[in-house]
Amino acid sequence: MNLRRLSFRMAEEISRSASDLRPSASTAAAKSKSNSFWPSVLRWIPSSTDHIIAAENRLLSIVKTPYEVERVNIGSGPPGSKVRWFRSASNEERFINTVTFDSKDESPTIVMVHGYGPSQGFFFRNFDALASRFRVIAIDQLGWGGSSRPDFTCKSTEETEAWFIDSLEEWRKAKNLSNFILLGHSFGGYVAAKYALKHPEHIKHLVLVGPAGFSSAEDARNERIMQFKTTWKGAIINHLWESNFTPQKLIRGLGPWGPKVVRGYTNSRFGARAAGSLNEHEAQLLTDYMYHSSAAKASGELCMKYIFSFGAFARKPLLQSASEWKVPTTFIYGYQDWMNYEGAQEARKDMKVPCEIIRVPEAGHYVFIDNPEGFRSAVFHACRRFLSPDPDNESLPKSLTAVKSYYLFGGYAHLSSGLACGLAGLSAGMAIGIVGDAGVRANAQQPKLFVGMILILIFAEALALYGLIRMNLRRLSFRMAEEISRSASDLRPSASTAAAKSKSKSFWPSVLRWIPTSTDQIIAAENRLLSIVKTPYEVERVNIGSGPPGSKVRWFRSASNEERFINTVTFDSKDESPTIVMVHGYGASQGFFFRNFDALASRFRVIAIDQLGSEAFCAQIRGLVYFAAGVDQADPILHAKALKVETEAWFIDSLEEWRKAKNLSNFILLGHSFGGYVAAKYALKHPEHIKHLVLVGSAGFSSAEDARNEWIMQFKTTWKGAIINHLWESNFTPQKLIRGLGPWGPKIVRGYTNSRFGARAAGTILNEHEAQLLTDYVYHTLAAKASGELCLKYIFSFGAFARKPLLQSAPEWKVPTTFIYGYQDWMNYQGAQEARKDMKVPCEIIRVPEAGHFVFIDNPEGFHSAVFHACRRFLSPDPDNESLPEVSFPRTVVFAIIISSP
Repeated sequence: MNLRRLSFRMAEEISRSASDLRPSASTAAAKSKSNSFWPSVLRWIPSSTDHIIAAENRLLSIVKTPYEVERVNIGSGPPGSKVRWFRSASNEERFINTVTFDSKDESPTIVMVHGYGPSQGFFFRNFDALASRFRVIAIDQLGWGGSSRPDFTCKSTEETEAWFIDSLEEWRKAKNLSNFILLGHSFGGYVAAKYALKHPEHIKHLVLVGPAGFSSAEDARNERIMQFKTTWKGAIINHLWESNFTPQKLIRGLGPWGPKVVRGYTNSRFGARAAGSLNEHEAQLLTDYMYHSSAAKASGELCMKYIFSFGAFARKPLLQSASEWKVPTTFIYGYQDWMNYEGAQEARKDMKVPCEIIRVPEAGHYVFIDNPEGFRSAVFHACRRFLSPDPDNESLPKSLTAVKSYYLFGGYAHLSSGLACGLAGLSAGMAIGIVGDAGVRANAQQPKLFVGMILILIFAEALALYGLIRMNLRRLSFRMAEEISRSASDLRPSASTAAAKSKSKSFWPSVLRWIPTSTDQIIAAENRLLSIVKTPYEVERVNIGSGPPGSKVRWFRSASNEERFINTVTFDSKDESPTIVMVHGYGASQGFFFRNFDALASRFRVIAIDQLGSEAFCAQIRGLVYFAAGVDQADPILHAKALKVETEAWFIDSLEEWRKAKNLSNFILLGHSFGGYVAAKYALKHPEHIKHLVLVGSAGFSSAEDARNEWIMQFKTTWKGAIINHLWESNFTPQKLIRGLGPWGPKIVRGYTNSRFGARAAGTILNEHEAQLLTDYVYHTLAAKASGELCLKYIFSFGAFARKPLLQSAPEWKVPTTFIYGYQDWMNYQGAQEARKDMKVPCEIIRVPEAGHFVFIDNPEGFHSAVFHACRRFLSPDPDNESLPEVSFPRTVVFAIIISSP
């Protein structure tokens, strides 16, 4: 009775989405004769064909690229037919479940074949990225997933291989495909390789991902497996293997407990109990999909004993066919892949076609789930001949590792290099000893000559050491410049055109530059970071005019009269959405908001800018030497009062000129940190254009004279404080340190981003890919020519205290304002509380948990909720009754806290 109840509940639960089937799939399912005669409540195995299709639909709902599902008819084969894969008791037509994703015209076609156990849905984390550059077709092999499951009656390795290879060829004919890229994973890699050996004329490139079949049990390195087979445990497992007892049979035998076993596996391998991979929703969808695919009628799974012996060693290893290879091939393995890449290395020695082996870090056998970014990069690199206009000069992405062949010639070359270096050093040492000894013996009574000889030797050594150090620096600079300029060829047309016209490019090639950056690399770094954003966007350089010396337009106080531009990124939005303009803080740029653009663009027209003299395109026009008006640039005596006014005008007036050029009005202005200070000053000067002001961790609401900042003043009296204060007043910025470190600058920036946001942060805010992209972006923007960064000493005193605190201007506030702070924000919200007492406009303060100063990176969900709540008057039909939302965060469920007016 309990089993019946359990079965009923399980069947009811996992069949809820069956009504959501695609028309083609549901029609096919309705016609299928494979459905069980018994209703779901009476079945021991709570699955059916409908459930498989519904589970596939749910899993593919994560994919954003439109796709089409079809069941490709590959004919029928009654008993006695020469078409061997149809060796079954029925003569029904067979179908291959095929999913085709929308793509650009003339994109190369890539066919993806799954491995043993999974089906094509296992590639779900890669379809969107691959479809951006390929025409992607994913299939379920015959006897797997949503494809037909005929009776499996093959009795030999040859017949079993024909089952898969010939059915794949019939599918190709039905689809009328040719000259395509074939990608296979694990057992699918074995099938793909065997197909390419039999039908090489149709394949232009072969990509094998953790392929099975490149080693046999006879290999010496597999001796451990053979020893295990001699034990009683090994004997039992080997007997089960030879009896064709598959994991799927175990799942079916467990009946209604089968889903629980599958859930345990997927959670431990991919989900919450794994080392960070799938979120809970993805893991649940994959669990359902895997269960229903595994619990269906046994068919293709029964190939195991005929293709592999115990230990997954091929009965007919592909290594034996390496010399017959006719298709260029790329192998892709995860670093922790239990399929050993050494078999591919051995095969490569006998291949007569181009072959490369790529290893992807942070990934196991399911490399496309464990590290989808690395997997895509590996596939794009493997297929660069069909994607890149200059494939020969395209280097391997730095996150990947190429397994290079090491031949006898290379060994002798390295040995000779080592001997030459060692013998040269030995010769130099002997020469020094001989000269010194001769000098002592022959010139003991002539100390002047002896001293001269020694000095010559010393200077010779110093010169040699200098040459050695310089050589290493050149190599380091060259490698760094090569590494971080790989993506320069991927620039957007508008950006690359602008870069080509720029006059600020360095005369020296990258290899000779102390600072391994350039305008092109800044633009490329921005492109890479914004590639994470899914919302379409447009980048433009908004011309805000020119101002030669003497102009009243103060932000143009520089030695040149070139036109100035503000880098602007505008995201697609719904019609009549309110406009929000986002202004970054000191040291950052608009790209820092990359985790927020998609969410905000769903409800706003989002425009993000780089302030004048900040990063990206604005880096091309950094002409500021001093901000002083009416003072010669060579005059070291600058008047602080004038400088404060000039510095504020640089940012406020340039923002106003940008607004005029964009013809904006009645918009929401959001500023972070120093950008909050600029936004507040702008709103004080031009309140008629702003309908709401959002200040995120805003600087400038306190001064050094505040009593609560007494400890800073005490620290300034110490010798350490005096040194730091002197550096501050000398306008020594963090960016100057980065530039001064030259080729070591990227390492310093990488250390900061990893400790603040990445793997070494408390809780790993960004994944490895995001942290790397942010690191590159931060480095290139910081290392560019100094301009806007030099505002620091004129706006703030030591300790980041405003020289003209916004607190003093609180009574003049004319724009409704919302302050947003992270719980761990080092910018104290008490200054905003003090200011609110004197404001005559609506004002609220929101604190977001699990977040520091970069609240929009630390807790993007909380930040989005706070912004939506702050702007509820423009988003909600009933803003007065809308309460502060609950904020979900990965590690816990917390609430944003609003600080009420006193």
